[in-house]
Amino acid sequence: MSEQDVKRYIEAGKETRHLEYKQSVSWKDTNAKRKITKSILGMSNIKDGGTILIGMQQQRDKSYFPQGVNRDDLSSFENEDEIKDFVSAYADPYVEFDIKIEPYNGKKFVLINVSEFDELPVICKKECSGILRRGALYVRSRRKPETVEVPTEVEMREIINLAIDKGNLKLSKRGYEMSNREADEQFYMHQLKDLES
Repeated sequence: MSEQDVKRYIEAGKETRHLEYKQSVSWKDTNAKRKITKSILGMSNIKDGGTILIGMQQQRDKSYFPQGVNRDDLSSFENEDEIKDFVSAYADPYVEFDIKIEPYNGKKFVLINVSEFDELPVICKKECSGILRRGALYVRSRRKPETVEVPTEVEMREIINLAIDKGNLKLSKRGYEMSNREADEQFYMHQLKDLES
């Protein structure tokens, strides 16, 4: 992650399925951190994950202005372990993300880069009235750039297929490792016979 990445995200100018903008907020704001958590859960359930860029102010015409994150809000994102602990309390099995504070044009921005799920889709395991629902499977919608519970069969199939692909890849790797192990054992037995002769 670099200033060039921030520039690319800012110049995109609009939210997408893989990019969400948020204005300067503090992680200490309970409502804000629950909404960010929801976005992290949703991005983890789409191919290639996504990025949350904090420091973008939405204008009246719906465009975004790169205002940056103010100093007090910025300091609230410095303890990555604390943020990961909070988000992990809502994620089953788990989510992977990192947080970077990056400069751009003399301002600072917070980037939260979310990886797609590792093996199993991420389900919300804890209730938070009005924002997060226990048992919900969140995703970034194809219809418009927002984080919602899986809205259609298309998004549900996409998540299922992604999980199947990951399972198949894991199975084929295991098969490859087993065949290599068997070949190694045969080679060892052959060498052992040569030594005994």
